Amino acid sequence: MIDPVLKDLLYECSGNTALFSKTFVPETVWRPFTAVHEELLSYLDNEGIQFLNVIAFRGFGKSTLIGRIRPLKEICYAYYPYIVYIARSWGNAVEKVE
Repeated sequence: MIDPVLKDLLYECSGNTALFSKTFVPETVWRPFTAVHEELLSYLDNEGIQFLNVIAFRGFGKSTLIGRIRPLKEICYAYYPYIVYIARSWGNAVEKVE
């Protein structure tokens, strides 16, 4: 039987990418999120948004949040049967996934 507190945390993380990242990959997301990060994460957590164009400065964390943490969450919660990572080249895609 799973601990009820853990079960609640897992449920909360399923709809909250900020909480998921702080819980499961704290070594990657060690700084507090800014208001702008929180806004981006709210868009990522909104299932009604199919396409999102993110323009932010270098070092903001776009690749980390969108290219690493979000796919990790989708894999952990089995949202999709597979995830296709698209990059400018095969080598770049492999580098990002590793």
